Amino acid sequence: MVYISPLDNPKIILDTEYNQTYVEYAVPVKENIHRVYLSQGANIYKESFRILLGENKVKSSSNPFRNKD
Repeated sequence: MVYISPLDNPKIILDTEYNQTYVEYAVPVKENIHRVYLSQGANIYKESFRILLGENKVKSSSNPFRNKD
């Protein structure tokens, strides 16, 4: 699910100290994640996601438009 909103939405937190933009969720996010698809450029983080979420929830994307040569 994707939620698109202007950045001035009060739900969106802009953390300039850590250079992060995110939304705080009231429910535990980790238990509600079914799959994470990583682009080729994000595969360096694959092991970290596997440790947090489990082996079967982390996949490499095969989207041909995201592959980097």
